[in-house]
Amino acid sequence: MAGLGGRAHAVTIDVLGGCVNNAISLFKALVMSDDQHNVTDSNEQSSESMGQAATSDQEANNPFVPEVAKVELEEVYVDIEESAGGPIFKIPAVGWFVLCGVLFCVVAIFLLSVFKSPSLEEEAIEVRQIILENEKEERKLEAHEVSRRLLKQASACIRDYYSASQISEKLKYVRHPQRVRALMEEYYKQHSIVTDEFHQFEKYSALEIEKMPFVYARVQMKSGVSKDVLLEQMADESFKLDWETEVHYQPISWDAFIRQRPSKPHVMRVAVKPDSFYVYEFRDSSKYDCYQLTAMNSDRYVFGYVVKGSELSIQLRQFFMRVKNLSKISPEPMMLELRFPEASAQGDCVHIDRLIAPRWFLAREPEGGMSSSESKAEE
Repeated sequence: MAGLGGRAHAVTIDVLGGCVNNAISLFKALVMSDDQHNVTDSNEQSSESMGQAATSDQEANNPFVPEVAKVELEEVYVDIEESAGGPIFKIPAVGWFVLCGVLFCVVAIFLLSVFKSPSLEEEAIEVRQIILENEKEERKLEAHEVSRRLLKQASACIRDYYSASQISEKLKYVRHPQRVRALMEEYYKQHSIVTDEFHQFEKYSALEIEKMPFVYARVQMKSGVSKDVLLEQMADESFKLDWETEVHYQPISWDAFIRQRPSKPHVMRVAVKPDSFYVYEFRDSSKYDCYQLTAMNSDRYVFGYVVKGSELSIQLRQFFMRVKNLSKISPEPMMLELRFPEASAQGDCVHIDRLIAPRWFLAREPEGGMSSSESKAEE
């Protein structure tokens, strides 16, 4: 590109130089011809007196001969010096047109060479690139500043939550405090509140669930314990901690649920994957879909059954079809409403009555409440 631009400029300069030289030569020729014309005119004037006598004789002999020489002198050329009354630099009329044309060509070629210069185009590209890089850097700095500010807010929520020693204090920093209050009061009857001091984030990631902003984080406490927390970002950019996932709340322990075999529905946080174990009252594989259910901190599992063709059956099938497209099928965290069959003491088989959430927490407050999940079985 640079070489081509240089050759183009060289050709342009040569052409311009040739045009100027030709114009100067033509201008000189026209001026010289004008001077020669003046010399000829003066010579004609000196010889006019000499030939007047002869002309008078000719007129006497032939009175009808026209004054041709006199007419040509007066109509073909007008002496500019005499008409202006003083000596000036004389330029023939054709010379003005040539000079204007040359100047126009010079200006046009100059403008064309400037605005079509490859070097200027390269500089413009470089300037645009610098502007884009600066904008990108500004966006990165802005995103960094936003992340820093949000992490500061999240740190404050975690610090205040874990330093609180009373339920009333903790409720200031948890999601859905009105609904969760009763669950916390029941839970802390059997579990003591352990306070700790926040140390640092081990990792964190932003999530959008049901068009709501969340942050999942693993945090390290001053005691050395690591905890997984889920935080919801509120409208004022503050955060609230999801207490139910932090303590992995169950209305009844998983082992007690299996042991007591309640026929009343309980919302349990379980890991779910498809299975094909059909026994007892669920032996008809054409009538039921089967799923294996396990829970955190337990190696015991049960089999859950859903009536084929039901709305719940379609929901679960569609969910696992999407999961299968992403990766191999593995137990997926869900909140399911479960109950054992009435008057049955055979096997660990349960009815799956409802899908509460395809995860271990509620993104939004449940409509109509969750009375069945909050009930606690008698120990």
